[in-house]
Amino acid sequence: MAPLRGQQSTETKQTPPPDLRNPPASPTCTLPVSFRVTTNSIATRLSQSLDLSRSDGIVSQIVDTIWQDVIDGTLGTGELLPTVRELSVELGMSPRTISRSYERLEQLGVLTNQPGGGTVVSLRAADPAQRERWKELETICKNVADQAQSLGFTLEEVIDALSDLRSHHT
Repeated sequence: MAPLRGQQSTETKQTPPPDLRNPPASPTCTLPVSFRVTTNSIATRLSQSLDLSRSDGIVSQIVDTIWQDVIDGTLGTGELLPTVRELSVELGMSPRTISRSYERLEQLGVLTNQPGGGTVVSLRAADPAQRERWKELETICKNVADQAQSLGFTLEEVIDALSDLRSHHT
């Protein structure tokens, strides 16, 4: 019999809380939860290594730090990285900055993006032609940054000018 309004039921149904340590298996993510890199650990390493006064830019610094973590074994093959949103919130920076960093690492063959499964350390060989294109682009960017700096422009002003260029070309 259902209790009347204002009365408490004598029956108690207890639903066990979800076990957050062992989420249900997902067909798109085959990595164990223990392989997930905590956002806090990678964010801590990144926040300690990022230097806003350096001329090489935040994306390059994030790429270098994650790559160094892979080289020294802090991040192992198959480890699931924090999402772009998680890491951007933790670091207090634009999700686009983190996304560009992950994209660059993917192009270098360090990370693989698995739709619905996250971004994992993969260490696959990058396409040599793609690597060469990125080296050339990096050289061009360094030259432009050096020339702009010699004219008294900051890197932020160069980036703003490139953004303006992009808006005119799309």
